Amino acid sequence: MMIITLMYSGIKDLLVLFLSPWLKIVGLNGIIKHNEGVLMRIKKILIIFLLLFNINVLASNETDITNVKINGESITCNNLICSGTVNDTKVKIEYQMVDPAATSSGFKSGETFDIPGESITKKLTVSKTMEGLETPLSSEYTFNITKHLTSNDTSLKKLTINDRTIKVSKDVFVYNVEVKYDVEELKVEIVPNSSYAKYEITSSLSFPLEESSKAFDFIVRSEQGKEKEYRVIIKREDGPDVTLKKLRISSGEVKLERGVTDYQINVPYDVNTLDLEVETNDPNATYELSKNDNDLIIGDNKISITVHNKDIEQVYNLTITRFENTGEGVVNLSNLEIAEYEDFNFKVGNTEYDLYFEKIPLHLTIKTERANKESEVEIEGNSNLKDGSEIKIKVIQKRLNMSKEYLLHIHKGTEKKKSSTLMTILIILAIIVLIGIIITLLILKKRKNKNPKKNKVDKIKKEEKKKNRKEVVEEEKKKEK
Repeated sequence: MMIITLMYSGIKDLLVLFLSPWLKIVGLNGIIKHNEGVLMRIKKILIIFLLLFNINVLASNETDITNVKINGESITCNNLICSGTVNDTKVKIEYQMVDPAATSSGFKSGETFDIPGESITKKLTVSKTMEGLETPLSSEYTFNITKHLTSNDTSLKKLTINDRTIKVSKDVFVYNVEVKYDVEELKVEIVPNSSYAKYEITSSLSFPLEESSKAFDFIVRSEQGKEKEYRVIIKREDGPDVTLKKLRISSGEVKLERGVTDYQINVPYDVNTLDLEVETNDPNATYELSKNDNDLIIGDNKISITVHNKDIEQVYNLTITRFENTGEGVVNLSNLEIAEYEDFNFKVGNTEYDLYFEKIPLHLTIKTERANKESEVEIEGNSNLKDGSEIKIKVIQKRLNMSKEYLLHIHKGTEKKKSSTLMTILIILAIIVLIGIIITLLILKKRKNKNPKKNKVDKIKKEEKKKNRKEVVEEEKKKEK
């Protein structure tokens, strides 16, 4: 309304200003009364343009306030709205007007007001009378003051665990909740009663599947710093059982512990194969092994057992350490066969063998078996064989820097046959000597049994001599006495 009035007045003055010379010419200047000065008219025209195109500039210069404070704390007003929060039941509002000539209405700077409820709203109007304007310029400020008294409230408004809302009470600080069997991570929503209170979770929210229950703690801290500790006890619903009841390997049964899925097992060197016996607690559960090869190398052997039951699975990790054999046995052969020598007799303790051939082959077909599967076998000299050739079979354990040689001596001829004949002759001679001894004993016995009378006389004489010897001894004893 003010702008419209000023516009009408200004337009009238413009017409008078610019049409006056022409009105004089035509003698019509007396029709319009013109008592105001030209300078006042120009000023009014400028004010109209400011109002039309930059009204805020005029207002900010003439009706603005600054240094606004609420209970001594500075605040900033935006778009004539001044908002603040006080920790009291009273509020003191202070301000300064940019133009000292402006006037205010509503309340004075430094005035104090009661806050009966949560907030109050106060209005402040700043006005400035402009020369040449019928209506004063003015700005209305709105002060929104919110009362907030600091609280010691540490109670809960809401507690949710994995989408399950727990009924909370002001005097309860321990809560129990049951979650689904497949939950591995707890999702927690905590809402304190006071919007200014904070909370802090002080325990892990991880919930491994092998655990049937766990607890976690959190603290609610009030605005004034008071703390209250809460505990939530979580229990897992019964689900498919994916645990092992029994685990047995080649060296014996493994002691299983509840909640433990990683096991370290040591086996001696002579256990070179893995025989696993697995039994699950739930007969409906199945399992699979990560290792199909049963051979065990020296050192660590990693094997996993995955138990399946419906949509749940559990992995058991086994580290089976096979000890080293640091003795000579690691470079031994456990067996040696030669296809061209049917009578070859391998003995673990022997490292040299003599082979006799009527016709020596160009090479031998040799099959070896190692006592230690980490060892390697190298064969030298097994080509273009002739009388006197020597074949070397090397068993090498590189990691332990150990080796052993087996020698095969190649011979042509009947040395093997002669040796057999000599052995046969010795056996025959031994039998002849044994027969001779037996015959001699039989002859002597027979001669002894041919003269029984003589034997009887000899026996009587022996008894008499014995009797006489006894009598002599007794007489000597009597003499001594």
